Amino acid sequence: MVKKNIDINSNKYLRQSYKLTKSSSNLTSAESNLVYIILSQISKDDTDFKEYEFSLTDLSKIMSKEINYSRLKATAISLCSKPLMIEDSDIKDEFEIINWFSHFKYSKGVITCVIDSKLKDYLLEIDSSRFSLVSLKYILLLKGKYSKKLYTLLMSEKFRTHFTIDIDELCSILKVPNTLCVFSQFNRAILKQAQKDMQKFIKLVLIVIAIFLAILFRRVSGVILPLVTVAFTIVSALSLMAIFQAPITVVTQILPSFLLAVTIGASIHLLSIFFKEFNLNKDKKSALKYAM
Repeated sequence: MVKKNIDINSNKYLRQSYKLTKSSSNLTSAESNLVYIILSQISKDDTDFKEYEFSLTDLSKIMSKEINYSRLKATAISLCSKPLMIEDSDIKDEFEIINWFSHFKYSKGVITCVIDSKLKDYLLEIDSSRFSLVSLKYILLLKGKYSKKLYTLLMSEKFRTHFTIDIDELCSILKVPNTLCVFSQFNRAILKQAQKDMQKFIKLVLIVIAIFLAILFRRVSGVILPLVTVAFTIVSALSLMAIFQAPITVVTQILPSFLLAVTIGASIHLLSIFFKEFNLNKDKKSALKYAM
């Protein structure tokens, strides 16, 4: 088997079949992260799995936490004891149980693993009409195990304006305890938690941007005006997408991040010229005219 030394970075995507997305496997958040990191190393042109190698140090960096020998060993043992069950909703009385890895080894700071060959149908030979293409960067930011699974499920439906799924089927996919399968409990423990993960990420981004603007301009207006412009731009764009029923695709999912970068950059450029001119002549009208 060909060995592949992994250059781990979060700017990658993992591609998997719709059946694999809907499979049930009760993984923890840490176990899911390890699986997603390895799956993201598969190229769409690969015809067979390779023996993937990467260092424990690189794994710790991308997961933003210290992964020591004991934690890695416990995660690997637990992961290998949790096979995934794949069922086809169109075919009755049929299921398939597969382990994620056929081989997992750690030696001298290097992790070596081989994805189970039975997963080729779900990771290499994929039906191009329906599959999940998931950003590794975004899925690692989600902390809850249910949030990660919901994200991959939503990305498999990105070409549709909306989709419907039975609550019992969703509970089965997510391996949710029976006590949470009542919608009120499911909404509180699963959906609200997923929303909370995304809100934390958005708040963190806005705080970092606000601090940067405050340091750069040292004025309240230099912080407020760019943030208001960003909020108006993103809300307007997403509202128009909803009005015209534009689907969330691989391209459009980066639109908010793209608009954020462009709007902040343009605002900083414009305000820098304005404040520079205003500090020279103390005339707002002439400074605004100069900046425009």
